[in-house]
Amino acid sequence: MKKILTIVWGVLIGCFFLLIVNFVANEAVIKAYKAGEYKENKLSWLGVLEPYISHYNKGNMYYQKGEYDKAIEAYETALENHPGEKEECMIRINLVLAMVAPIKPEEITEDDVEATIALLEEAKEVLYAHGCATEEGSGHNAQAEQLKEDIDRLLEELRGEEKREEKTDQKNTEQKQEKEDNKEEENIKQQLMDLQRQSNEARSREMSGIENFGDFDFYDGKTW
Repeated sequence: MKKILTIVWGVLIGCFFLLIVNFVANEAVIKAYKAGEYKENKLSWLGVLEPYISHYNKGNMYYQKGEYDKAIEAYETALENHPGEKEECMIRINLVLAMVAPIKPEEITEDDVEATIALLEEAKEVLYAHGCATEEGSGHNAQAEQLKEDIDRLLEELRGEEKREEKTDQKNTEQKQEKEDNKEEENIKQQLMDLQRQSNEARSREMSGIENFGDFDFYDGKTW
C-alpha cells in the first residue's frame, strides 16, 4: 500500500512539475510576443494536460505576423484539443479575426461582394458554436457578441451595396431594352416609309405610262 501511495504521489508531483515548466515556457513565449518577438514554445509537448494552449499561442504568433492561413490552422487545432468554455470563446474570437483580417471593405469590388458575404456568414457560425455569441445577442461572451455585431454591420453595408448594384443592373437592362425597342420601332417606321416610297414610285410610273398612251396610234376600227 505504501508503495502504491509513493507511486501516486510521484505521478502527481511529476504532473505538477510538467505544468509548472509548461506554464513558465508559455509565459516566456507570451512575453516575447508582447515585445514583438514571435517564437514557438519548444517545450509545448509538456503541456499534455492543456495542449490547446501552445496551439493558441502559435495562432496568435502567426496572426501578428500576418500569416492568417497558418493562424487559422493553429486556432482550429487548439479547438480540437478541448479547451474550457472561456478559453474556447477566446480561441473562436481570434479564429474569426484571422478569417476576416484579409477583408478590406474599401477594396471590395462588385465581383467580391458575394464571396465576402459568404465568408462573413461563415465567421458568424464560428462565434455561434457553443453559444459564444447568438443571433439574438444573448451569447455568454461579450467580446464575441461585439465582434458578431461588427460583422453584421459590414454585412448590412455589403447587402445594401449588392441591392444597389442589382437596381443599377436592372436599370441598365431596362435602358438597354428600351434602346433596342426604340431601334426596332425606328426600323419598322423606316420599313413602312420605304414601302410607301416604293408604292409612290410604282404609282408614279403607272401614271406616267397612261399619259404616254397619247403618243401612240391606236387602231380605231376598220378604215375600208
